[in-house]
Order: sequence, then structure tokens, then C-alpha cells
Amino acid sequence: MTDAPERIWHSIDRRGKINGSPDAHVQPCEDSLPAYVEYVRADLAPSWQPIKTAPKSSKAILVHCGDRRNTYAVTWFRLYEGWAIFGGGALNEKPTHWMPLPAPPAE
Repeated sequence: MTDAPERIWHSIDRRGKINGSPDAHVQPCEDSLPAYVEYVRADLAPSWQPIKTAPKSSKAILVHCGDRRNTYAVTWFRLYEGWAIFGGGALNEKPTHWMPLPAPPAE
């Protein structure tokens, strides 16, 4: 039996639409299933997770850097295999934890 994130993942069709929704931006790829499942699980119960479990994708997440106690919105920049601060530049600090961005306001 699959859990909820896996059922959601497998409901995405080849055009990247979730149950026919034209707003979906996900392209199914079995190689990225583990990262997707981890992201959805974290999003269902947002809390700080160890950085080693962070999804390395273009989806923005929050990271916390323990040394300076800074928090940034980042994405994974696969070209140089590192985190990039959302909106500019490479992250020069070492993140220790991550969590998904909160949902946008309803209004």
C-alpha cells in the first residue's frame, strides 16, 4: 500500500497535470519520486527537518544556517551542486535544517 504523497505523485499524468488540473507544474519522473514524497510529507506537517533530507530541486524551501542563525529561502542549483538564495546568489553559509515554504495567504 502506498502512502498519501506517493498516491498524489502517481496521480500526475504524463502532461504534468494532477487529476486534469491545468495549474500543475510537476512532470512525473520516477527518479525524483523519493524527493517529491519527502517534500510532500514535510509540507503536510511543516517543521524543521535535517538538511540531508531536503529535496534538491528548483522548488524553493526555507533553510536555517546554525552558525549565524540565519534563515533563507533557497533552491537547489544543480549546475554547481549547491544552494542558491532565492532571488540572487549562492548561499555561502552551511544550512543545518530545512522546511517547506508556508502556504500563501488565502486572500
